[in-house]
Amino acid sequence: MSHRNEHIIVFEHKEFRGRHRHIFGYEANLNDAEDNSLNDRISSFVVLSGDWTVFRHANFVEPVGGRTFGPGQYAWVEDYNVPNDAISSLRATG
Repeated sequence: MSHRNEHIIVFEHKEFRGRHRHIFGYEANLNDAEDNSLNDRISSFVVLSGDWTVFRHANFVEPVGGRTFGPGQYAWVEDYNVPNDAISSLRATG
C-alpha cells in the first residue's frame, strides 16, 4: 500500500502550538536534522488522513497510546495515553 496520501502534522507544544512538521506516510526517525529536532518533543498532532501509530523509539519500536489515531485533532497527547515528549517515529497503518 502506498503511503503518499496519509498526512499528519505534529506540533512541539499542546494545543497545536510551537514548531510543527507535516509528515506523509511515515517518519522512521524524528531525530534527523530535517525534522527540526522534534524527536521526543511532540505534545499534539492533527491527523488529516489515514490511521497512524506513534512509537517511543526510532524505527517504529515500542508503540504508545494502545491504538491507532484516525483523522482528527489531538490537542494534548496525554489525553490519549501517549506520554508527552516521547514520540520518536510514526507511520500510517492499514
